[in-house]
Amino acid sequence: MPSFHKSRLMIILFPLLALSSTAFAAASQGGHESISTTKRVEASVASDQALHSVLSFKEWKTKKLGEAKVRFNGLETRYLEKKKANPRDKQLKALYGDLRSVKNQIDEIDELTVSDYFVGYLSLFKDQKQAFKLAAQRLDSAEVADLMEAYADSLLKTTGEGLSTFQPSTLGEASK
Repeated sequence: MPSFHKSRLMIILFPLLALSSTAFAAASQGGHESISTTKRVEASVASDQALHSVLSFKEWKTKKLGEAKVRFNGLETRYLEKKKANPRDKQLKALYGDLRSVKNQIDEIDELTVSDYFVGYLSLFKDQKQAFKLAAQRLDSAEVADLMEAYADSLLKTTGEGLSTFQPSTLGEASK
């Protein structure tokens, strides 16, 4: 597996902390729910039925960014309302920490690559081969190039050799 930062892998594999409907409603109404009452949303891509809904890389990244921004905006609204109502509220420090955490997650999501998409999203499907096929049909040329570069890098890291010592297979030479 390519070397990932632990926090980056968490962001890839676990679709960020998501507010439950109760917590989100409370956040939008200035309630007393905190981010600690949120739940982790498990990946729902494990079933074969989900194959028809394989997201493209851009859709996956846009969805993750959108979800994180909704959480950030909800937290920011709660923070500002609490600060306005009572600047000495003891929950302000925790809310501010949550805001910073979600902001950091947004920054990390913004840096996700096609490799992250394959490792952290497509690998969750039961029928990975079919998921890979569907995803490959939706990649644009720049994304294919990024993926090929990551694959080449992983091969070179695995073998510990540079491109100058990399020898292609000799299987095709017999037919020449």
